[in-house]
Amino acid sequence: MNWNTMCADCHSTNLQQNYIAEADSFHTTWSSINVSCEACHGPGKKHVEFMESEKADEATVERIREDLKLTWNSTQEEQINQCATCHAFREKLTKNYDHSGDFLDHFNPTLPHPESYFADGQIKEEVYVYGSFLQSKMFKNGVKCSDCHNPHSLKLKANVTDNSLCMQCHTGNYNSRQHHFHKVNTEASQCISCHMPGRYYMEVDFRRDHSFRVPRPDLSDKFGTPNACNSCHNDQSAEWAAQTIEEWYGEERQDKYSEILVKADSLGTEVIPELKALVSDTAQPDIARATAIWYLGQFPSQQSRETLEAALNRGSPLMRISATRAFASFPQNEKATILQDALDDSLRAVRLAAAEGLAEFSTVDIIPSQKKAFNIALEEYKAYLDANQYFPSGQMNREQFFEKRDEIQKAIEAYQKAIEKDAEFYPARVNLAYLFNQQGKNDRAEELLKTVIDQQPSYGPAYYSLALLLAEENRLQETLPDFEKGAELMPENARLRYNRAIALQRMGRSDEAASAYQEAIERAPETPDYLYGICTLYIQQEQYEDALPYARKLAESAPQNPRFQKLLELVQTRMSQSD
Repeated sequence: MNWNTMCADCHSTNLQQNYIAEADSFHTTWSSINVSCEACHGPGKKHVEFMESEKADEATVERIREDLKLTWNSTQEEQINQCATCHAFREKLTKNYDHSGDFLDHFNPTLPHPESYFADGQIKEEVYVYGSFLQSKMFKNGVKCSDCHNPHSLKLKANVTDNSLCMQCHTGNYNSRQHHFHKVNTEASQCISCHMPGRYYMEVDFRRDHSFRVPRPDLSDKFGTPNACNSCHNDQSAEWAAQTIEEWYGEERQDKYSEILVKADSLGTEVIPELKALVSDTAQPDIARATAIWYLGQFPSQQSRETLEAALNRGSPLMRISATRAFASFPQNEKATILQDALDDSLRAVRLAAAEGLAEFSTVDIIPSQKKAFNIALEEYKAYLDANQYFPSGQMNREQFFEKRDEIQKAIEAYQKAIEKDAEFYPARVNLAYLFNQQGKNDRAEELLKTVIDQQPSYGPAYYSLALLLAEENRLQETLPDFEKGAELMPENARLRYNRAIALQRMGRSDEAASAYQEAIERAPETPDYLYGICTLYIQQEQYEDALPYARKLAESAPQNPRFQKLLELVQTRMSQSD
């Protein structure tokens, strides 16, 4: 967390970090220590030479565009892509940005979902502007950054206190008491007060949300998201604000993605049908649809697979990235063929996501027509890992790649580097414990996990991992406190409850095991392992009527799976015998 890694990229021009991994140090260079013309317009040598030549009198915008990025008639996409290189919360995909290609060839932006954003897409952490602006009607209608901002003076193009900035496009009736219901010429009557609430970062830097959303105190009342009304009327409830909005504007609210996203965050898998509908709704912002895909990726199932596959093959750039990353968490036999289709995508961000998802495969596993694309994408992915290796999280990404490639010693070294860089980077210790466990070094693995628990008692994955380790060693009674603490800290983790159910089942505590299975199924109702687990438990207890609905669901969900069909036949046979 220093100038080289966190600041210089956007506050200097033509920055070359020149990280030296062996010495864990930088030899950073730049053309200008500040943001100069070339930071936005690209290398200017050709432009200067042309303007100093005898042909300068022949200069046209089209001719200047041959040598420079961004001119007065640049398209919205061109301008936003350039501004986003600094005004987006993103990770780097390449070592140095050289003004070539698309924004998504060099950066992968964070989508508007927790933890960086509130569940409805409002800004929360320091996410800058790109992710919120792409949610807005302004973006949909072609507005670009320079319509409001002067990029050279760094000032707004008109006054916001009397709403003249917004009235550049909007009609005057919006700048009236009949619309905003507040006293004219006050802060409360300013468009930005209602439609661009902001937050302070670094305690002194106030930045406004650029999604230009309509205040939704009704969502605040249901889901606890913030709203502009109560940021001023903080002595009133969200319910009061929602009722006031209804009195002013009526009961109807525009069909908007934010309601589906907050429900997905709170309700989980039961919102899958609405998420699928959002992904297909071309009237909604692409970035919101990509976020819906991200949620579907959190609940991988046959129910969401078709939607994800369509998005990967035919979606917008952000949707393709999100779908490719979602498929990466699917089982090997389900993702192998689909991800190969993304290996030769036109955007580097998609290709890298595909390479990451296929990292455990070798060239012999790839279809002949995609072997070349696979090798190229894999080399691009390695370059991405190198470009970010100075971060602890970058070392962890390297470890996960090495582990998938079965290069275990390299993986261990990468984790150890991550811990050396940040002794409280808990995911690295937990994953390193897994590697030691695979090598049979359970004492070292247990020591690592207990260190994490001592350092950060609220880190749920450490308890879960320790419980799994103890269960593997058949220390079943010792697992229960860690399973219970992990479940308390990770209330939505279905797999933890499933593993706890197995431990209880092995201990002969059938009623508790059944409850744990039910908790897992409640959170992920389509997961075959959970249905199979509770079904076998009921069969062991000779509770065949209880087992039957789960056996039927398994057989119906995968009619070609002989194991599920035999399970259903077994239950039906035992029921007939007991009759």
